[in-house]
Amino acid sequence: PGVIGNEPYLLFANLRNISRINLDGTSLQTLVFGEEGAAFIGMDYNYRMDNIFWSDVVNNTIKRSSLNGSDVSVIVNTGLETVDGLAVDWITNKLYWTDAFYAKIDVFDVERSIRKNLIFTGVDSIARGIAVDP
Repeated sequence: PGVIGNEPYLLFANLRNISRINLDGTSLQTLVFGEEGAAFIGMDYNYRMDNIFWSDVVNNTIKRSSLNGSDVSVIVNTGLETVDGLAVDWITNKLYWTDAFYAKIDVFDVERSIRKNLIFTGVDSIARGIAVDP
């Protein structure tokens, strides 16, 4: 969970939006509203950059915004099909994701906009979830 001021909170995606709620269940706030037909699946937060990252499996994109939901931008829009899992390394500012359709894990350097395939998992062991321990 993140902390704004003294209140810890949880960020979550529900297909159409990205929202924030305090851990005690109060103060639900939508931060990012999805456009018509969007489907937000993977999501993570880089607290050093104060950015939210998410995948949209309908539009086959990975996007980011500021924590307050402003400055939405597409950072990856090619070679994506089913990005289920997404994880941020906030130390190196790299974004990792799984793509079930292509059976691979890719990494994207957010600061330099450099993308590379990290591993081809193969159709017998398709990765869906991912976490980074920086």
